Amino acid sequence: MLVVGLALGAELPGGIPGLIALYVACAGFCAVAGLWGVFIALTFRTQQAGPLMQQGVFLAVFLSTAYTPEVLLRGWLAGAAEFNPVTQVLELARQATVSGIEPSVSNTVPGLLALAGMLVAFGALALFALRRLGR
Repeated sequence: MLVVGLALGAELPGGIPGLIALYVACAGFCAVAGLWGVFIALTFRTQQAGPLMQQGVFLAVFLSTAYTPEVLLRGWLAGAAEFNPVTQVLELARQATVSGIEPSVSNTVPGLLALAGMLVAFGALALFALRRLGR
């Protein structure tokens, strides 16, 4: 998708550092979503749990700043987005594509910490479900 976008004239104001941040954010969040899916699959052990996997990821993204800029959010949704770690991951990824968000330590570290926390949490849940399955 990135290659097609660049071929059609998209720009990467963040340059190579922003592109690396984008890749880390995408790969990291895919790993988090995968761990969530493993946890759900091992917990319910049926194909009927498939929509629950999708719903969990959708809610995490919906309650972040993925669809609406933070300054336009109001009420409880603004509070949810502020504490949602996916918001930090999105800020990490936006360093590559959004003018005004420069690749920097202050824009990178919160996203990396959020990814690390989610990987640990969902990895622990997946391991818990796997161990429970073996009993």
